[in-house]
Amino acid sequence: MKRILKDAAQKNHRNYSCLIVSVVSHGDKGTLYGVDSEEGSKAENNALLVEDLTTYFDGMSAWT
Repeated sequence: MKRILKDAAQKNHRNYSCLIVSVVSHGDKGTLYGVDSEEGSKAENNALLVEDLTTYFDGMSAWT
């Protein structure tokens, strides 16, 4: 999940008026759980804070 978000953030979006990112997952308050096709992998080990997710697309990290 982090790799995909990082890749999307590094693309040049200057010719577009918006970018929509939809994440459908389970989690706890402020945390998303993701598992990348690893049998027996615990979701908690692949947790992503919602706050961290938004930093991929802030004015300092993204092209636009």
